[in-house]
Amino acid sequence: MASTIVGMPFDQVKIQIQTNQSKSIKESVFFCYRNYGFLGFFRGLSVPFSFQGFIVGIVFYVGGGKIRLRGRFFYLREFGKFWKFGKF
Repeated sequence: MASTIVGMPFDQVKIQIQTNQSKSIKESVFFCYRNYGFLGFFRGLSVPFSFQGFIVGIVFYVGGGKIRLRGRFFYLREFGKFWKFGKF
């Protein structure tokens, strides 16, 4: 998430260069600051944040399921060893 916050101003300047046919980075920075203010560099930040939140949720859900499944598998495997050798 920190990389999104740090990289967003650079993306906004890049977009300004592409859409306004600016001649330089300096001109694009001044255009963005003059027209939108300091917060103009962070326009559209909610979309990447919501997308990252969704992806992180999926990763933790799948990762937690793998850990639970692996724990059950190892437990059953160990249980099978004990049962096989007559320790129960």
